[in-house]
Amino acid sequence: MNPAPNGLRSIARKLAVVGGVVLVFFLAASQSPAQESSPTRSSAAQIVGTSQGSSTTGAMLPELQHRNARYLLCASDTITLTFPLTPEFDQTVDIQPDGFANLAGVGDVHLEGLSTEETARAVRIAYAKLLRDPIVVVELKNFSKPYFVVGGQVHQPGKYDLHGYTTATQAIAIAGGFNETAKHSQVLLFRRVNNDWLEVKNLNLKRILQGHGVGEDPEIRPGDMLFVVFNFRPAKIFMGDSGSTMLGLALAFLALDFCRSNGAAMPASTFPLFVAALPLVDAALAIIRRLRRRASPFTIDRRHLYDLLLARGWPPRRVALVWYSATLLFVASGWLALRGNSIRSTFPGIAAIALLLVIAVRLGCLRSTDPQLARTVERQSFTPAPSK
Repeated sequence: MNPAPNGLRSIARKLAVVGGVVLVFFLAASQSPAQESSPTRSSAAQIVGTSQGSSTTGAMLPELQHRNARYLLCASDTITLTFPLTPEFDQTVDIQPDGFANLAGVGDVHLEGLSTEETARAVRIAYAKLLRDPIVVVELKNFSKPYFVVGGQVHQPGKYDLHGYTTATQAIAIAGGFNETAKHSQVLLFRRVNNDWLEVKNLNLKRILQGHGVGEDPEIRPGDMLFVVFNFRPAKIFMGDSGSTMLGLALAFLALDFCRSNGAAMPASTFPLFVAALPLVDAALAIIRRLRRRASPFTIDRRHLYDLLLARGWPPRRVALVWYSATLLFVASGWLALRGNSIRSTFPGIAAIALLLVIAVRLGCLRSTDPQLARTVERQSFTPAPSK
């Protein structure tokens, strides 16, 4: 037998095997992009299906804000429609309170909430029944001017037109500035994101007005509202000697009537003294001080207890709080004396009055009047303390 055919057969068999392997690799390479694209299409379909399925829940989430948003038509706006090729359809239209506009020849079309570009598209669609490929130009003739609202503790709350770039501090200044009861560190900025969501920010304008974080002063946008929160009313000295004496007399009378109605015998003479201890001690020291100067007891001076505290740099608010706290302390001491059954129950009240006398003397309540001190007290008595 001739071995040549067997050699040719083996070579052909090897070439067939190599060709089959190459063909397999070629088919695998051609199918891999299709297999890779199919998951992409399936994932895209899943994304679309998810977005469609979550459309109801998406309505509950706030939409992203667009930069350089265009003006949207509102009720009572006036627009001019111009048809360059068919001027007989030119008209001026008012947006009705329900958002519809009555267009000549086509009836009512809802235009509220649309920009001028969207309005032109809606008008073209409406007039497509009468005109072929209509061309329309929309122009705003009368529209709602941008505004902002300032309320709360300002001198002139109200609605103001927004002209150009305006910050929160400038808006407060336009509204007359803060009044004496304003809390500078808590100003609320209300900003509408959409018809369902309202954004609220807390602004610390006190820090900005002091020169810290000036870049944090936000820009006011159309429709924003600033509300200045109420703060603790600063104390003002409004009563002189006559007012203090009258107030002390009224408190003493009410305390006597209260003790008499409760049948307390011995404490009835001491409880009014505890209630009116602070004004009585202040008045007694004032009389002694004026008599030592050989002056009339009714002479006016500026060396009362609250005057001396103000002269030491205390703000009026702190002086008022101390005054209220001391009065409550004396009332509590008087109540203990009223409820007690022995003379020992009056010891806390007597100790409190003695402590008050010591503090008053150490403050200089019996000293002569200092003109420089009087001017300092005069200036601080009528200067409201800064808000916190």
